Amino acid sequence: MGILNVAPPRVVVGSLIGLIVFSVDAVATFIRFVLIPSVAERATAGSFLAMFPFLFLFIAAGALAGYLWAIRIMVLRFVSIGALIGAMVWSYLTVTWPLTARPTAIIPPQMSVLDAVFIGAVGGALGGLLLFVISGIRNLIHDHR
Repeated sequence: MGILNVAPPRVVVGSLIGLIVFSVDAVATFIRFVLIPSVAERATAGSFLAMFPFLFLFIAAGALAGYLWAIRIMVLRFVSIGALIGAMVWSYLTVTWPLTARPTAIIPPQMSVLDAVFIGAVGGALGGLLLFVISGIRNLIHDHR
């Protein structure tokens, strides 16, 4: 069957995780908007509207991450899921920066969304590789006991 062993429940769980992650951030963003005047001052209708497509993108990315979890080669699994999640999160933070940036931020990101996707994917892939290395070291330590 190749390098994938597809398990549909993982896709559903991934979708739910994507929904939960987006929902938690949406609630936190709303709280920041209501309670922190500097966030409310820089927020635009466009930044609020930009959040809604990401709801579906987070759900789809979660489903894809669930699908990618079936990759049997562990390093590829960690790197590909890390790249996917990194690209999603960094592009989301870049597009919605008036709402999601720290309250004292005054300068918008100086990159395009495509640049943000690339930077997020590279960072996420490196993070996935680091997690793979950490899990390998943990397994080595566990095997020697």
